[in-house]
Amino acid sequence: MIRVGIGPRGAAAADGAVWVANADSNTVSRIEEHACRVTGTIKVGKAPFGVTAGDGAVWVTNARSNTVTRIDPRTRRATATIALGRYSKGPVAIAAGEGAIWVASVKDDTVTRIDPSSNAVTGRIAVDPGPGAIAVGDGAVWVTSAEADTVSRIDPASGTVTATIPVGKVPAGAAVSGGTVWIANAKGDTMSRIDPNTNTVTATIRVGDRPVAVAVGAGAVWVANVKDNTVSRIDPGTNAVTATIGVGANPGAIAVGDGSVWVANQTDGSVSRLRP
Repeated sequence: MIRVGIGPRGAAAADGAVWVANADSNTVSRIEEHACRVTGTIKVGKAPFGVTAGDGAVWVTNARSNTVTRIDPRTRRATATIALGRYSKGPVAIAAGEGAIWVASVKDDTVTRIDPSSNAVTGRIAVDPGPGAIAVGDGAVWVTSAEADTVSRIDPASGTVTATIPVGKVPAGAAVSGGTVWIANAKGDTMSRIDPNTNTVTATIRVGDRPVAVAVGAGAVWVANVKDNTVSRIDPGTNAVTATIGVGANPGAIAVGDGSVWVANQTDGSVSRLRP
């Protein structure tokens, strides 16, 4: 295991590194994938929950500061702090794609659009109550709503919700890959598989106890189950769980990079590396 900050809650892999947001130490840890060690610790805002990489930068949500920190991955320094304003409170999740950075704020049920070329907020979109995870792919932005048990599909060009899709109970994680949207339903202990062509759930898959995060890569779908300290491996071709892997305490975030799966364990402040 690799020690990071206190209370890791978000993880993203890009360009040979894994970036981990440590909510209780107000830092982001950079892990060198090949060396499997922390090679940078960056101070950010209060309660960093979400992290993503895109447009030449690493982006971090600071839930208690109502800001987003932009990090230069080459210098490993924060280069901008973007205030979301009083109407975007509690930013917890973030994703990059379709020419923008998208931020889900749980306290006001919105998604904020940031222009990465100017670091300016360029729009806000209302979604169902309790947005907690966000992903970009297949020409859309996908946002989970834990209080409504739904996923909102946003058209990135118009900034409007074009579909609202019922899923399982308390959706808490989202990922998009290969023409499929994967949603982790924390209370129902299931994964919902969404077809973006029809905006419908085409499969419901039983996984571990309280799945809260999902990542796709290395030939599989990987689900972090926070209550039973496991990761479920799903074969996307058959929708079958092909392995259940024990990890550290309370795995709350997961990412795939360099052919490995990286799992952030909240209780002991560590990251586990799994080789598929």
